[in-house]
Amino acid sequence: MKELGQYTDMLSSIPVGIYILSSEYKFLYVSPVWESLNGISSNEVIDNPHLAFEIIHPHDLANFKAKLKNSIHTISSFDIEVRFIKNDEIRWMRLNSNPSKNESGEWVWFGAQTDITEKKEMESSLIESKLMLDKAIEKYKRANEVKSEFLTNMSHEIRTPLNGIMGFTSLMKTTAMDSMQQEYINLISDSSKSLLRIVQDILLFNEIQSGEVSIPYEFVSIRKLLQKLQKQFSINAEKKNIGLEFIIPHDCPSQLYISESKFSKVLEHLLDNAIKFTHQGNVTLTMEWTPNFNYTAGDFTFHIKDTGIGIREEHLPLLFKPFTQVDSSMTKRYPGTGLGLIICDSLAKLLNAEITLESIENQGSCFSISFETKITNETNKDVAPEISISNPSSTLGKIRFLESSPTILIAEDVDINLLYVRRLVKKFAPNSNILEARNGREALGFINQYYPDLILMDIQMPEMDGLETAKIIRESEDVGKRNIPIIALSAGVLQEQKDACLKSGMNGFLPKPIDSQEFNEILTKYLIPQ
Repeated sequence: MKELGQYTDMLSSIPVGIYILSSEYKFLYVSPVWESLNGISSNEVIDNPHLAFEIIHPHDLANFKAKLKNSIHTISSFDIEVRFIKNDEIRWMRLNSNPSKNESGEWVWFGAQTDITEKKEMESSLIESKLMLDKAIEKYKRANEVKSEFLTNMSHEIRTPLNGIMGFTSLMKTTAMDSMQQEYINLISDSSKSLLRIVQDILLFNEIQSGEVSIPYEFVSIRKLLQKLQKQFSINAEKKNIGLEFIIPHDCPSQLYISESKFSKVLEHLLDNAIKFTHQGNVTLTMEWTPNFNYTAGDFTFHIKDTGIGIREEHLPLLFKPFTQVDSSMTKRYPGTGLGLIICDSLAKLLNAEITLESIENQGSCFSISFETKITNETNKDVAPEISISNPSSTLGKIRFLESSPTILIAEDVDINLLYVRRLVKKFAPNSNILEARNGREALGFINQYYPDLILMDIQMPEMDGLETAKIIRESEDVGKRNIPIIALSAGVLQEQKDACLKSGMNGFLPKPIDSQEFNEILTKYLIPQ
């Protein structure tokens, strides 16, 4: 092309292959870089354009011709990535061109060819790496699911016999025994409680690691929450002859918007540690708060301070690592899983709270948890009455049931658990009529024959489990009749398992090992007219 003469030097200096193609698929010009990329000289390709097509990979040739034909037919741009075969080596090329009229008024396509082999290899490598990563993630997820299933099953299997051990131990404490027997029973009780705490910690740690922790928020009476914790830990503090004091400001709000179960778990671990590592003096929980300008929210800090052994400065980084203790020699003296503080720290993050620590060796430690939340001073009528620390065994309405005979259906397939629940029912309501079923089908038979006042339903039973049984009961009840209260008895304690029980139509949930006081509160709620 005559008009290219003055531009030949400039086109030759461009570091990509330049070509000009006519509408008859003939090359009018190719640059030296184009010749080098394709191994074809300018004279060869101008005399025989098909040489340029012969080096295109057979798998890409048809698509290339179709796109080129469409570009020339519609006088449009052309852009494609194809494989070329040069000296038995496959190279990736990108070709793109745009139509333009020359001085003669004919349409020609000015194009550029670029070697993109390294780019494609990098893309291929990235795709392969992504596939490998996806497979690794999927493998990790599946392994995590298997681990979670295993731990959940193990938790259930451990909790089931623990229900019998802890249940009958608590019943034995109410019988006449000599001092040695009383000591043995107390040891069994303490050991079983320690085992239960380990099971709970491992299960909760697994939930946290898998990212499946449920954080249900609600307005909670902070006084009742702290009163319950004080009652829970006062026995251990008394055994060690150390003081346990909870200090709450007189103007503290009646309710905080928090996740009661998860916040309680944080305070439980911090109080448990404080008492464990304190041998003289006292443990104090202090609450501080500052309201916002319109008293609808506030900044809260809970300090758990002890006069215990304290922590060396160099050991502080180890505190929030799983399965570790600050000193290996302390493992025998202060046994534990080493999960307590990592659980506290993880839960605190999920609650948008922060845990800080101040500690001096041989003088004591102070853990603080701080957060901001909504508040209210409205009284929640649904909240249970204040717990009496001085007389924890008292149960509202217990004597009133001596004159009544409620019919209670217990659906439980494990003999020892069935016997324990029966004893708890008889202790609460001595005149009750008890029906016993070993699976859901038997339970349905009793319900059709009798109309019980309350159903205590195990979740895992043969033939028909508790969830399916509850759904059938709810579907079959007459519209005009009251719903029979159904309380789940389960060794599964994950939030999703509790939600499944409520979704099936159950009214309440009692985790195994069954706590006798919680059991009495449930029966009081559903059997005694309020």
